[in-house]
Amino acid sequence: MGNGGAPQAVLRPGVIVGVLNGASRALLAGTIVAMLVAPVAWALGAPVVSLSAGLVGLGVLVACLWAVIRHYTVEYWIYEKKIEVTSGLVNRETRIAPRSDVRYVSLSAGTLASQVGGGDVVVDIRRHNTKYRMTLRDIADAERWYDELRPVEGGEPLGRFDRRIGPSVFTVAGYLALGVGAVTALLAGVAVVALPPLSLPLVGLWGVTLWFPVTAWYFIYVAGVEYRVYDDHIERRRIFLGTERSYAIADHIDGVEHIRYVPERAFDVGTVSLELRWRERPFHLRSVDGSSELYQDLRQSA
Repeated sequence: MGNGGAPQAVLRPGVIVGVLNGASRALLAGTIVAMLVAPVAWALGAPVVSLSAGLVGLGVLVACLWAVIRHYTVEYWIYEKKIEVTSGLVNRETRIAPRSDVRYVSLSAGTLASQVGGGDVVVDIRRHNTKYRMTLRDIADAERWYDELRPVEGGEPLGRFDRRIGPSVFTVAGYLALGVGAVTALLAGVAVVALPPLSLPLVGLWGVTLWFPVTAWYFIYVAGVEYRVYDDHIERRRIFLGTERSYAIADHIDGVEHIRYVPERAFDVGTVSLELRWRERPFHLRSVDGSSELYQDLRQSA
């Protein structure tokens, strides 16, 4: 394949981007753990806030160390016709992928890292009946390289899907209420039988404090995504709370599923799930207005 000439760029995982991504994950993990163990911790007199802060601090420390190590042990070489990933401190290993074999590219970044333009660009390769993945992790100017490496054109979108998020959020809130209610009832039984300090009002308060932020998070997460229609693809793009970009090409659709619950049927809103040839997880179009018609249109491409 030759040396491909001079590279277009030589990239390294950024220390700042890595730390910010790690801090986002640590903050989320610490918050989740604190919410789940809160009733038992309160009953036993354990400091919930200190526990959460300790987990977050440990996660940030690990993220800092890992970001520094990756910065000095990993390089991404971008050529006109190939991508090289070199890693290792003592024993260096190089993986090479022709850009002509790139089948799918996606971009993701946490809320903090996206503020400085950093993120992860995931490149799926298909060569000689073998599929493998290269991840350009914690790189700066991630959106530029996502646009550069993906095998679809950019430019201005032809349009955007109309969406109504309310019915979908109402449905999820109902299922969350059932799930949280079941766990709350279980904890209430434990409180009466085995752990008297875990009072019933405390368990009820925990259930409400768990249900509300999860429902609010789902609403914010879904509301922060928009779907743009281009000539040759549909792009899923996160417009706040981090960066996320991925796409679906009509010729790559292997299966289509239409999901609607009772509140969504009343408003002709639903989720259209696409199984794509080069994507491991389904590509979801959530809370789309007129989802029945969209489903019928897209299934013609499957």
